[in-house]
Amino acid sequence: MIRILKRTGKFVDFNADKISNAIMKAMKETKEGVDEELAKEISLKIEEELLNKNFPIPVEMVQDLVENYLMDSVRKDVAKKYILYRYERDKSRDSRKRKDSKLLSEEFISKYKHIGSPMNQLGNFVYYRTYSRWLPEERRREYWWETVRRAVEYNCSLVPTKREEAEQLYDNIFNLRQFLSGRTFWVGGTPVSYNYPMANFNCAFEVINDFHSFRDLFYLLMIGSGVGVRILKSDIEQLPKVRASYKIIHEDYTPVEKSKREDNTGVEFSHNNSVKITVGDSKEGWVQSLDYFFSFINSSEYRNLNTIIINYNNVRPKGEVLKTFGGTASGHASMKNMFTKIDLVIKKRGAIEGKDRFKLKPIDCLDIANIIGENVVVGGKLSYASNDNKNSFNSWKLLIA
Repeated sequence: MIRILKRTGKFVDFNADKISNAIMKAMKETKEGVDEELAKEISLKIEEELLNKNFPIPVEMVQDLVENYLMDSVRKDVAKKYILYRYERDKSRDSRKRKDSKLLSEEFISKYKHIGSPMNQLGNFVYYRTYSRWLPEERRREYWWETVRRAVEYNCSLVPTKREEAEQLYDNIFNLRQFLSGRTFWVGGTPVSYNYPMANFNCAFEVINDFHSFRDLFYLLMIGSGVGVRILKSDIEQLPKVRASYKIIHEDYTPVEKSKREDNTGVEFSHNNSVKITVGDSKEGWVQSLDYFFSFINSSEYRNLNTIIINYNNVRPKGEVLKTFGGTASGHASMKNMFTKIDLVIKKRGAIEGKDRFKLKPIDCLDIANIIGENVVVGGKLSYASNDNKNSFNSWKLLIA
């Protein structure tokens, strides 16, 4: 079942008829008129593409797909009408949203709109760099009064709150007398806060006592949470043995077109004792690829695999805009660098131990944790946390024995 995340934060079931009806509405505004068959064909293609995604789909993603498929069709005139219609709807919706706010009325907010930010020059720089969200419909970043409103509305939606309390909270935060979590300033009230609940937390902690801990570390860093890790001898002794009797091959990067990318990571085994990991274009896909890699080198089930091929073609190209978390993609290079460096750590330990199977040392696991963190920082924009990932990386607390 495909679940769609509405702008209100509620989930509804996917309905292909709504897509075809929206397309036909746009077609009615063109000279060539309605092509019902094409409208249904596009809606079915979108449904097929969404079936491959294992996470709730923001309604904006569905609308983006409609635009893409219309632009790829012979009816670019319909694409233009649909884009214009969507733009006008967004403006209307934004206007209603500001007027019909649950707790903070337009009348209350109006007196703050023309007051300058109470922060100094450095404070304003940090605010715009880290917490001010990009408003695509207005092609600008939020002003301080808008960020405070978004964050307060979201914070107050978590528990029953009186209007007077929300207004007092807003005034205190606007004037820097009180603060919410930095994470709430960043993602509160956005699809991120609903799709990735852990993104609301500034800090997390992992004990490295199995290889799945690296997977969790990777995921938490990518959604922007600062992660502390504990790496003790007693923890590392619980890890299974690994082997260095394998070769990694990184295939040349040839990006897949946007509409055909896979979000999830796939694996394909060959008869010549090799396996191909095709990295998916999502946080989940990146994490899955690392998890597969560790499975192939520590599980006796895969002891005969001698070649691990990694394909990055589904990873979005460098510079592509990330709509949900903000920022731009850094490309596949940081992922390739991560696997290359982890491979070197394992091969070096294997050479020192001189055994077919061996245990990693705490220093090796520290190196691997730092390599993962480096990937998230260097590829920070692709990991959907924009510049805030630098804060996450710097917040690590490493306990090593």
